[in-house]
Amino acid sequence: MKKSTFLLSLLFFLLTSLAYTQTKSIRFSLIRGSTGISLGKINAITQDDRGFLWLSDQTNRCIIRYDGSRMKKYAYDPNAEFSLKGFYPEVLLAEENGIIWIGYYGQGLDRLDTKTNEIIHWENDSEDPNSLPDNSVTALLRDRSGNLWVGHYGGVSILNEMTGKFKTYSHNPEDDESLSHDMVRSIYEDKQGAIWIGCGFPWNFDDSGGLNRFNGESESFTRFMHDPADPHSITHNAVRAIFEDSQGNFWVGSLGDGLHTLDRKTGKFTRHQYDPQNPRALSRTPINNQADHITFITEDSENQIWIGTEDNGLIRYDPVSKTTKHFGIGGDVSSGFNERSAWAMFSLGNGLLYCTTQTARLYKIDLNNYVIPEQGDIPAVQTFFQPDENEMWIGGWFGLYVKDLSSGALRVFNEDDTDPNSLSSNIVYEVFQDSRGTMWISTFQGLNKYLPETDNFKVYRPEKGNPESLQSIDIATVREDSSGMLWIGSFGGGLSRYDPSTDKFIYYPSIPSDQSALSGDGCVELFVEDKDHLLIGMWGNDGLNRMQISTGRVERFLPGLTIWAIYRDSRNKIWLGTTNGLYHQNALGDFEIYRNQQLSQGITSAIRSIVEDEFQNLWLGSSIGLIRLNGDRNQMILFDQDNGLQPDNQGHLANGHRDHEGRLYFVANTGYYSFQPSEFHYMGSEAEMIFTEFWLGDQALNFMDHDALDRPIQDASEIALAHNENVFGIGFSKVDFRSTENAMIQYMLENYDINWRDAFLGERLNYFNVPPGAYTLRVKALNTSNGEWTENSLAINIAKPWWVTWWAYCIYTAVLAFLGWRVHLFQKARVIRAEKEKNRAKELEQAKEMEKAYAELKNTQVQLIHAEKMASLGELTAGIAHEIQNPLNFVNNFSELNRELIDELNQEIKEGNLGEIEKIASDLSQNEMKITEHGKRAEMIVKSMLLHSRSNTGEKKLTDINALCDEYLRLAYHGFRAKDKSFNASYKLDLDPDLPKVNVVPQDMGRVLLNLINNAFHACTERSRSKVNNLSDFKPLVSVTTQLYPPLGGRGAGTQGVE
Repeated sequence: MKKSTFLLSLLFFLLTSLAYTQTKSIRFSLIRGSTGISLGKINAITQDDRGFLWLSDQTNRCIIRYDGSRMKKYAYDPNAEFSLKGFYPEVLLAEENGIIWIGYYGQGLDRLDTKTNEIIHWENDSEDPNSLPDNSVTALLRDRSGNLWVGHYGGVSILNEMTGKFKTYSHNPEDDESLSHDMVRSIYEDKQGAIWIGCGFPWNFDDSGGLNRFNGESESFTRFMHDPADPHSITHNAVRAIFEDSQGNFWVGSLGDGLHTLDRKTGKFTRHQYDPQNPRALSRTPINNQADHITFITEDSENQIWIGTEDNGLIRYDPVSKTTKHFGIGGDVSSGFNERSAWAMFSLGNGLLYCTTQTARLYKIDLNNYVIPEQGDIPAVQTFFQPDENEMWIGGWFGLYVKDLSSGALRVFNEDDTDPNSLSSNIVYEVFQDSRGTMWISTFQGLNKYLPETDNFKVYRPEKGNPESLQSIDIATVREDSSGMLWIGSFGGGLSRYDPSTDKFIYYPSIPSDQSALSGDGCVELFVEDKDHLLIGMWGNDGLNRMQISTGRVERFLPGLTIWAIYRDSRNKIWLGTTNGLYHQNALGDFEIYRNQQLSQGITSAIRSIVEDEFQNLWLGSSIGLIRLNGDRNQMILFDQDNGLQPDNQGHLANGHRDHEGRLYFVANTGYYSFQPSEFHYMGSEAEMIFTEFWLGDQALNFMDHDALDRPIQDASEIALAHNENVFGIGFSKVDFRSTENAMIQYMLENYDINWRDAFLGERLNYFNVPPGAYTLRVKALNTSNGEWTENSLAINIAKPWWVTWWAYCIYTAVLAFLGWRVHLFQKARVIRAEKEKNRAKELEQAKEMEKAYAELKNTQVQLIHAEKMASLGELTAGIAHEIQNPLNFVNNFSELNRELIDELNQEIKEGNLGEIEKIASDLSQNEMKITEHGKRAEMIVKSMLLHSRSNTGEKKLTDINALCDEYLRLAYHGFRAKDKSFNASYKLDLDPDLPKVNVVPQDMGRVLLNLINNAFHACTERSRSKVNNLSDFKPLVSVTTQLYPPLGGRGAGTQGVE
């Protein structure tokens, strides 16, 4: 074994001890840019009333708004409606209500209203004596009386903002009370309200310039000039820096070795010049070139004075100790300020300062920043273990170190290829002490058991062919269970159990097909949960395994994650550090990402180590820095590069440890960090959440563009939108110059969102198709410097469409009432109509029934009429037969007679008696005429009877009434005679020969005539048989008379009334 032991010198020990205590020191953090903006030379800084810093970037020809994390550029663009009017900004002045004044070199003066995007520009007009005298504006000041002072290369002016006119004070060689020089470089108002003007240009290399005090009553100036013969005069007339500190000291800085304080009562200067014999005395640093001058003088929140130089760094003066400290090249560069120039500085008044340089760099200084010192006595540390109060065992990439905490002495164990009992590898992963006091060292090349009696090691490595040996050589960690067994986790070699009593190992491999076996071969973290359970953190995204020690069976959790750390805190809660953030064991025994109301999304950066301090705070080594989670586990503070931590790499903060005194240790890239948590001082929250932009759809609007805002979005408490303006976005800024860009930001639209959403700095908070209603947008950010939350809210009211407003509902009510009334009327009419329809249906049904009955009745009537006709016909049968018999008798008689005449004719023909032939032929002809006449008479009687018995078609015809009367009279007469032998009535016809044919229905008229005649014969017969009266001499006679006469009716008499 090769072992080297050495003692540190007392000086080294003291320096190391001092490093432990110097945890608060000045550190310069370089601000390179943000949001795609790379910074150039920043020659002026100011701060507005909302906390934004404004930077004048000459290199990039723009000004920049900076909120501590994000930057927004305002630049000159001749083609844009809204842009700056110049591109070489020289000086800035921020005022209330978002007003920024910009003085340009050679391009005049701008007034920028950041809330309305309006710009007013002034420049020199040779024809206007009240215009800006010179376009190179170098100094701006708003005095307590409200006057705006503008310094330029034509003197100094006061701007009347109402008229836009300038009142100028310039140098007059013939007036000693005029301004000493027209090239103004600074304007300052002291606490008594006196205005001071510094003149002169350092690069002119002459004695022009001077310090001037303005006398308001006389509007004249008192000059303070260099006098070679007066040691209490200013050392040079080129004055750039003027400042009054909190103690009333009036500081003046000029070209060369020109640091002064001025007694304003006596007008005498005290020169504070550099003394190489006493370099820490109050002075500036040595002069490096002819133009080297004091660029600024200011005071920080600790009442210490900062002095900038053009070419020899930065000086901080402590008025209490009356000593200075030089930062920059030639001075302290360990602070991070490795510069020659310090061009401008701005103090935010809360321990924060920003400093710019000629070399285009911007630095932030946080006087309240806790710098975590990195210890370099042991390089490339990977693990810590303190077995007792006297020693600290530290492993790294270059061996194993045992540090005597009382003396600081170090013993180093290294690998020695010639000594089998030396440390097996210089790469040490972990040091562990078991319950028997044995020290175990996990290394890249095996497991080492420290043998204190020989001060060397027994090394365990895999033995070929021996299954009871260690199966992996790359050992990551060792833990002991309650039975005294050691569990060994390895990189790529699975898990082994070591029995100290037998000095043998049992191997637990990963079996992909067996879900009860290990999920992988990389077991990088072990933790004994209880007597029968071992938690195993797996490498290679194989998650967490819980092994039942008694059975060797495994339960798997969190697949897809690598488990770097397993830790049980003082409250018996188990925490996991994973590639996906901080997890914990819940009440059900499962593992989930840690969240609460304040940390609703959890801590999602990769967690590599977990340590609890004596105040129950958890310290988490993460990919973004060192995180402090408070005892209530609801407040997170981040320490990162601003606190002295190195940039992240995979091994950074990968292991942590708390010693017996409560000091914490964490692995660094090149060494390790050590600090005492009780020494930390946390600043209160000074951050502010500000709403900066408002979009409707994809269009950015300000309050002058839309009625939704009655004031700039920065000052608004409410946005009123129409119902169709429900796609909108809100931009925000977190003005915080102490926390980093890693701050957690969450937002919620109350009454719309169920949970908080994550956001990023610079992100637009977009919402789409939000229904009408009253909402509150809440945005909050975690200040990682103190763990406090900063929140802002904005009421967003989306109006209901007009058709759902109260007055619309009134109209709807009226319309509905009217419609209801109309519906009522309609329903009423409908019911009435339905009843009418029902009645009509009933009536129709009844009508149909009546029609049916009528049809049946009519049919019956037809049948009755037919029957009546048949009856009448039956009654007339005898008369008909008699009437037919008469013409038939004639036909028969004349037929017999003709037959006889024919015989005679034949005889006469034979005899040739021509005269007799002609006589017989004449008789035959007459007889035939008689036969024909009586045949037609019979035919007419038959037709009349057929017509009488036929169904009535209702067709009217021209009818001979006389013929009908004659026919039916005869028929009736002969019918009565045939039925009643005692019938002895006679009849008489009195027919009008001029009676025309009448258009009637023959059947109907025939029945009428027949009924009349029958009734007449009945009446005559009955009367002739009556016994009441002595009517034996009565001769019944039925007389039928036809006559045409005009009836007298409504139409009157005359021929027009004839029917």
